[in-house]
Amino acid sequence: RGHLDKQTEYQEKTVDTYRSVIKEFPNAPKIDEIRYYLGYHLYSMQRADEGVEAYRQVILQHPNSTLVPDALVNIGEYYFEENNAYKALLAYKKATVNREHSKYSFALYKLAWCYYNVGEYGKAINTMKSVVAYTQTQSDNKAKALELQDEALKDLVRFFADAGEMSEAYEYFNKLGKKELIRDMLKRLANMYLEQGKNEQAIQTYRRLINEN
Repeated sequence: RGHLDKQTEYQEKTVDTYRSVIKEFPNAPKIDEIRYYLGYHLYSMQRADEGVEAYRQVILQHPNSTLVPDALVNIGEYYFEENNAYKALLAYKKATVNREHSKYSFALYKLAWCYYNVGEYGKAINTMKSVVAYTQTQSDNKAKALELQDEALKDLVRFFADAGEMSEAYEYFNKLGKKELIRDMLKRLANMYLEQGKNEQAIQTYRRLINEN
């Protein structure tokens, strides 16, 4: 407990220091970083609302800062966790305007999920395809790019199935040489039909699975 109390005290002092600097030296060099790290510390202290407001100030006061995309992604994450898909979508969309920042592919990935969560299946599919295409071009941190690509492909199985876009899915996965994902999609689609009581469609899908393999 003593360790936690000390840590909280340290964090409070850090936050107070950042706020004092912002108030007394609003035009100081790297003040955008001070605002950003104020948001980071507030967020880590479970004061998410205050943290989000600090991130907003980075965007409003320093629109040309290199930290703006990071601030937008963090705001998007806050609303995503709060199940506010529309506000999360707006933040991620703004974060994907700049392709040069390190969180671009992650923001694009989460944007695809936001489209899916609000029922925009076509946009969700196209955006997730963009994630796959982008990660295929990445030479830096290849392992991380491949990991995100795998996640995006698995999620596309769900997106295609829920949208009922069979022809597009076949063409896309076959082009990538990912036939196993077609089987996964058909399984998901068959189960979905069963849950919805669409027995005839479920039977047709299971027959297609059998014919596939």
